[in-house]
Amino acid sequence: MLRCWLLKKPKFNLNNIIFYLLLSSIGFGYAFYSNLHLRFFFVGVCNTLVIAGLFYLINTIRFRVLKYFLLLIITLFIFFSFSHAVIYKNTFSFAEIASIFETNSNEAREFFQSFKSPILVYIFTILFVISFFISKYGDFKNSPKFILVFSLSLLLANGFRDKIIIKSFNDYFAGCFNRIEMTLKKIIVFDFVIGTGTYLKEAYYVKKSIENQWGKINYSGKNGIYIVVIGESASKSHMSVYGYSRLTTPYLEKMKGVTIIDGAISPAAITRESIPRFLTLNQENIPNYSLNIIHLLHNAGFKTYWISNQEFYGNYSNSTSKIANLAQNKMFVRDDNNNFDEILLPYLDKALQDTGTKKVIFLHLMGSHQIFQHRTPYRYFFSENESIDYYDSSIRYTDLLLKKITDKVKNYGGKIVYFSDHGLRPIKESPYLIHGPSFSLDKRPYEIPLVFIDTNSDKAPIIVKKDYYLRNFIHTLADWTGIENEKLNLKLSIINKQYQDLPSENFVYDIINNSKVSFDKPSR
Repeated sequence: MLRCWLLKKPKFNLNNIIFYLLLSSIGFGYAFYSNLHLRFFFVGVCNTLVIAGLFYLINTIRFRVLKYFLLLIITLFIFFSFSHAVIYKNTFSFAEIASIFETNSNEAREFFQSFKSPILVYIFTILFVISFFISKYGDFKNSPKFILVFSLSLLLANGFRDKIIIKSFNDYFAGCFNRIEMTLKKIIVFDFVIGTGTYLKEAYYVKKSIENQWGKINYSGKNGIYIVVIGESASKSHMSVYGYSRLTTPYLEKMKGVTIIDGAISPAAITRESIPRFLTLNQENIPNYSLNIIHLLHNAGFKTYWISNQEFYGNYSNSTSKIANLAQNKMFVRDDNNNFDEILLPYLDKALQDTGTKKVIFLHLMGSHQIFQHRTPYRYFFSENESIDYYDSSIRYTDLLLKKITDKVKNYGGKIVYFSDHGLRPIKESPYLIHGPSFSLDKRPYEIPLVFIDTNSDKAPIIVKKDYYLRNFIHTLADWTGIENEKLNLKLSIINKQYQDLPSENFVYDIINNSKVSFDKPSR
């Protein structure tokens, strides 16, 4: 039966040919403009099939008013998705869905103003004409059935198109279906539906209340202003203050009151796993959100601020936002991928000028996150390797930003700590530096900068060569701000005289195997 169905002679006619050509112009155009490179062909096939199904269902409706109303809705949806792909070179994603749900009137106006380009008016007109023609003349009944089989074959081929590390027969097919899933998520309809569902799930996760389990605390410090600058993807190995050949940190190397920790190790090589471990009390390898830095600061009477150039919702930011959402004052200023970190400075000014003399201000940077040329307004270095030039320039731009922050905070006699969430791993092809660990546990993604700045000090910069695993960083932050609690241990604070490097604590979190792995001595 199946063989007869497959071998049945297809019936071609003019409507049939035009029908698929027009559908493909939408499906392939959307995938092409969203910059999916090799995968756009497979995504285009899937888009064609899904859109064809939608128009076929519309064509079965006999009530003309409802039929053309649904046609208009589908066309508008395709138009906004297509236009988003043209403008932002990407499909609708989780972040865009979150922006729609959380936007204000000004942001909404700016969003719709971005669709005023004449080319988008042409796109809408063409899409409407195409949609009308397909709905009225599209012929499914006489369509060649091998189109479906061919499309499904391409989708399966997409699963096997990349080289994957094969440990077993199951791993091979796991990699295949993972790529199929990635393709399906880029379909013009599914990306919006999946994004909406993910947003609702993550919004519940982020905003779910967290119990404060710190209990009684003692505050032995003085009123003051503390700035916690959280960098992004900054590798210690590309900072001249740690010995890198290019001058990427000229200001840190000359700034007064600077203490450089040489030997800081991030607990994980990606943001969503590292930052929660920085800012909570870790139990073995698991961050305890009920024992977080924000609640600890509130118990000590500090006013807290979280000012971020990263998104509030996203696949990589939700665990950070879960903690950031606890701050009394929070501002997520990122509205696209190209905001330079200096955009945070006016918000820092406002927080510094706010009432109160006892406050902690968190500044979360985009730092040196890919794409590197989007992270700096200046290109300081020039060579044949443009990617590394821009990465090093982003490090130097962060160095300049730290100087500007220091100049502002100095007027208030405050203190600053800067660290990066993780570093990057070098590879042999472009972009030459990427996120995440390797199967052989390359140490470089874990080796990060850790810098303390006392704006009241006139001492020359000093470098402290001590191994420190920032999974214990909450003990340092508490000690730095003068907070004491029975759950805290001064021996785990890098700035305390009692600090001890415990060999049993020398491990990091490995996301590949979802477990902790031994990490002996950092490279110097």
